[in-house]
Amino acid sequence: MRLRKATMEDLPHIESLIADGRDHLAAQGIDQWQKTYPHQDDLIKDIKNGWTVINVDEETGELLGTCAVIPGPDATYAEIDGQWLTKDATYVAVHRVSVSRAHRGKGLTSKLFQEIFDRVDTMPTIESIRIDTNEKNTAMQHIITKNGFTATGKVTLKRADVYGVKNFAYEKLTANIKPEHLTQTEAAQ
Repeated sequence: MRLRKATMEDLPHIESLIADGRDHLAAQGIDQWQKTYPHQDDLIKDIKNGWTVINVDEETGELLGTCAVIPGPDATYAEIDGQWLTKDATYVAVHRVSVSRAHRGKGLTSKLFQEIFDRVDTMPTIESIRIDTNEKNTAMQHIITKNGFTATGKVTLKRADVYGVKNFAYEKLTANIKPEHLTQTEAAQ
């Protein structure tokens, strides 16, 4: 398995992975992704900006998982009901995480995260990684915390189709964290 940046040729496969994720959430009664988000325009913008990464099976070439790793600041994360681990630190936000339905339950999201963490740790200016998920998406919450993220509170979504929805927020420090960017709570630990 290898991680690579997505190209526009990958768009139909990414859309299929997103549809798989949307169907999986709906089957669990979770309203996350059930409206227009993520829209094709979001996916195209992510690819064109070089933010979308995909996990590919090296033997078969099959696309196994995808997400967008987007440089902050993220408007959704400007205010939090809680406290981020960092203040004034440069971060990336992970959004639109989805894996193939054929490979669900095989730890692919954790592998995708680990590859992202390894890459981000080589970027000297990135001090943390932020992510959020729906309060009903307990499977994703488990995967997030299992991969070293710390729950930090709730954020309010700013997109028109879900404006006002509150998601659980998480942050993970990278190898490049500067002590002066830690919040008082984190610095004291």
